[in-house]
Amino acid sequence: MKKIIYIALLLVLVLPGCHDDLDRDPRNEVHEKDYWREEAHVRYYANKFLPKFFPGYSTGYGTEYAPLKGYYFNDDVTVDGKQANFEDKIPSSRSGTAWMPSYTGPQWNFETVREINLMLSRLEEMYEERLLTEEAYRHWVGIGRFYRGLQTSKMVCVFGDMIYVDQLIDPYTTDPAIVYQDRKPRGEVMDKVYEDFKYAMGNVRTSSSYEDMDDNNVSRYVVASFISRAMLIEGSFQKYHSGLGTEAPARAEKYFKFAMEAADYVMSSDKYQISGDYRSLFTSTDLKSHREVIYSRTYSSTLSITHSVASASNTLEGQAYGANLSLIKSYICTDGKPWQNSAMTDAKKFDITSLIKTRDSRFEATFQNKATDKSVSYLYGTKFCPRDRMGQTSGDWSGSLNPSAAPVMRYSEVLLNWVEAKAELADMGILPLTQSDLDISVNAIRNRDLAKEAIDAGVQKTSPLVLASLPTDPDRDADVPSILWEIRRERRMEFVYEHSRIIDLRRWRKLEYMDNYNDKHKTYRLGLWVTKTELASKLSQSYIGKLSVVKDLANINAKTVYDGTNENDMTGFYVIYGADANPRDGFDPSHDRAYNAPIGENDINEYARRGYKLTQSKGWSSQ
Repeated sequence: MKKIIYIALLLVLVLPGCHDDLDRDPRNEVHEKDYWREEAHVRYYANKFLPKFFPGYSTGYGTEYAPLKGYYFNDDVTVDGKQANFEDKIPSSRSGTAWMPSYTGPQWNFETVREINLMLSRLEEMYEERLLTEEAYRHWVGIGRFYRGLQTSKMVCVFGDMIYVDQLIDPYTTDPAIVYQDRKPRGEVMDKVYEDFKYAMGNVRTSSSYEDMDDNNVSRYVVASFISRAMLIEGSFQKYHSGLGTEAPARAEKYFKFAMEAADYVMSSDKYQISGDYRSLFTSTDLKSHREVIYSRTYSSTLSITHSVASASNTLEGQAYGANLSLIKSYICTDGKPWQNSAMTDAKKFDITSLIKTRDSRFEATFQNKATDKSVSYLYGTKFCPRDRMGQTSGDWSGSLNPSAAPVMRYSEVLLNWVEAKAELADMGILPLTQSDLDISVNAIRNRDLAKEAIDAGVQKTSPLVLASLPTDPDRDADVPSILWEIRRERRMEFVYEHSRIIDLRRWRKLEYMDNYNDKHKTYRLGLWVTKTELASKLSQSYIGKLSVVKDLANINAKTVYDGTNENDMTGFYVIYGADANPRDGFDPSHDRAYNAPIGENDINEYARRGYKLTQSKGWSSQ
C-alpha cells in the first residue's frame, strides 16, 4: 500500500512535465513540495530516469536507442537503394523529445536537465530540513549529478558546444542572462561534466544499503561504467578534432585518464568477469546474476512489458539494413590475423560456411548460418534471438511480445573502454601499454566460452592479441597505429548492432567510412558471397538488370548483371541493389558540419527576440 501511495504521488508530480524549456514555471508543479518528505520519495522520483538513460531494448515496437532496430546509421549495414542522408539543412525546430538516430542522441531539449536539477534542488531542501541523512543526501546528489553529466555529455556529443545548467531555473527570479545564456565551448562544458562525474564516483553507494532498494539500484559500479564510456568518447573528440583550443591535448589526457580510473574501479572490484557465451548475453530472460552484466533491463510477459528486438532477428522478419562486406571483412580470423594474410584454410573465402569456421566466434553468434534474401545483404543478424526460437511465428518470440532481458552495460565494454583509453595515452607518450593490459582486456574477451552449437559448427576461440607481433592489416589507415586499429576492430566485432559504431566514427573523425560512393570504401556496397542456388528467389524476369554480383574485389566495378540467361554466372559478392547509385546528400566527412548537429532556427530567433544570442553549431550558418 505504501508503494502505491508513493507511485500515485509521483504521477501527480511528473505527468505534467512534458515541456522542453529550461524556464518552466515551478508553480505548475502541483503539490510537489508535499512530495519530498523522505528518501523513498526521492527514489521513486529518480526512477523516472531509468528508461531514459537505460532504455535497453525499448518497449513494444519502439526503436529509440534499441539495438538492431535503432542503430542502423553507420558503416556496418547497408540498405537497398539510396543510403540514408547526412543532415544538410538547418531545421526550423529541434526541441522535440524524440531521439535522433543519425546522431544517436537527444535533440536541443533541456527538459531532462531541468527535471534533474529540480531533484537536486529538492535534495538540498530536504537535507536542510534534516529529512535525509548525510549519507543518503550524498548518494542521491551523486545520482543526480551522474544523470546530469550523462545527459549533458550526450548533448555535447550531438551538438558540440553546449549550454551547461547546474541550477533550477525560475523565470521569475533567475537572471535572464542565465536563462538565455549562449553556448560555451564543449571543453568548458565537459570540464563541468567531469566535476559532476567525479562527485558521483565518490558518493554514489557501492551497493544497496537502503531497505527499499531493488534490482533497479544504480550503484557506483554502474556509474563508473558509464563514466568510462563518456570520458573515452570526449577524450577522443579532444584528441582527433581540430579547432577545440590549445587546451584540447590536456583535456584529452584528463578524460582518457578518468575513463581508465572509472573502468579500473569496476575491474578491480572482482564483481564482474567475462562469463558464458556471447549470444546468451542478448537472449536470456534474466541477467541479474550474470557476472558479465553490470546493469540490465528486465522484461515481463506477465506485466506486459515486452519488446520486439528478438523478433527482428528471428530469421522470419525482413532486415532492411543488411550487414555489409565492410563489416564482414573486419572480423579477425581465429588465428588472430586479418583474412588477407591468415594461414587458415578458406580464410579468403566469403561464403557463410567458410566465414563461420574461420572468423572470430562472435561472427557465428551474430549471424544466421545460411545466406537468405530476408536480409538485403543476404547476411541476416540473429544476435538477439535465442537459438531455439529462430523461425517462431507465435508466442513470446514474435511480434512485440519478446521477454528477453537487455544487457544495458556489459563488462566487456568496460574492458575495451579501459584498454583503448590506455592505448590512446600510450600513443600520446603518457603511459605505457603492456601485454598484460591486452591479456586482461581484449584477450579475456576473446577467451569467452563458446556455445555448444558454435563448437558443433567448427568454431574456435580466437588467438590472443600479442603486442610484440601485431597483425599487419592491408586495410589499416596510415594515421591509425596498429594497436589502436586492432582495439577498434575489437569494438566493432563486440558491439555489432549496438550503440557504439556511429559514435565511434564521429569521435575518431572517421565518417569517411560511410562514403558509399567512393571506391576506397567499396565493400560498403556489397553483401555476402552467394551462389546461384542461394539467389534462386531472384533469378526471375522481375530482377533482370537489377540483380548483380561482383566476382573480384580488385575490380569492384566489374559487375555481372543478371540478364535472364546467365544464371550460371550469378556467383559472387551480392551487390546490394542501388547502394552505389547515388552519394548521400550532405555528406562531407572533412567538414565540421558532419560532426555537429545544427540547432533549430526557432531557438535562435527566440533568443534574438528577447535580446540575446544563441550561436549556431560549428560548420552551419543560418539560412
